[in-house]
Amino acid sequence: MSKASFSKTHEPEKSLITILKKKSGRDSSGTISVRHQGGRQKRYYRAIDFKRDKKDVEGVVATIEYDPNRNARIALIKYLDGEKRYILEPKNLNVGDRILSGSGSEQH
Repeated sequence: MSKASFSKTHEPEKSLITILKKKSGRDSSGTISVRHQGGRQKRYYRAIDFKRDKKDVEGVVATIEYDPNRNARIALIKYLDGEKRYILEPKNLNVGDRILSGSGSEQH
């Protein structure tokens, strides 16, 4: 089985990305220690909310995106207080679903 591909590509949320520095096979002193590790495509690191510490604030799934830095897809959550965060996409999560973290949430 394979997951459905996303035909529409979404630009990542600008406030949640940083550029990953290219190491190009160099060690801490700057000398080449691994050969053939030249240029590559610029990659943006998406900041993932692993703690899920936004308690008792409901959020809506805005987009589900591809992340070039990991195998899992990520979901952009827009909370009711205006904040946006990325989380790893759980099974059966769709765009428009509502999520809630904290003591009042359902746990399956």
